[in-house]
Amino acid sequence: MLRIAHAPTPPPRKAAPPVHRARVHVAKTKALNPASTGGEGKAVYATPAPATPTPVPTPNCASLDTPVAVVSSPAPPVIPPQARAGRVSGTTRIQVTVDPTGNVENATVLTSSGSPQLDLVALDMARGAQYTPATHACKAIAGTYSYAVKFVAY
Repeated sequence: MLRIAHAPTPPPRKAAPPVHRARVHVAKTKALNPASTGGEGKAVYATPAPATPTPVPTPNCASLDTPVAVVSSPAPPVIPPQARAGRVSGTTRIQVTVDPTGNVENATVLTSSGSPQLDLVALDMARGAQYTPATHACKAIAGTYSYAVKFVAY
């Protein structure tokens, strides 16, 4: 059996922007020096090209405004032996403040898991992650990133 593979249709090409050219009108008129043109001459008047709209600069970034994002997560955390022995579970909500270069300025616990030990592990994880800064109008700015770390006893 013969199989025919269909390649997807490529997207249409963008048309080149129109080129505005000056219109030229030729009108019969009396020459300034009738002797030089035989009494009638042709004067050429150029009409200026229509005003072209100012092009909007295309930003070099994918999106004008973006939030802080995690680039890479840290290695799995080491859970303190006391928390493991006590079979402690819970979810810690963390908020990280990231500077315009993507470095962590601050990390705070928004909601505790109920265990200070697990909250510290979550803070260490937040500080150990790598982030991309937020952007506004394609410029890096400071921003915040919030997430939850869920701990399950096993």
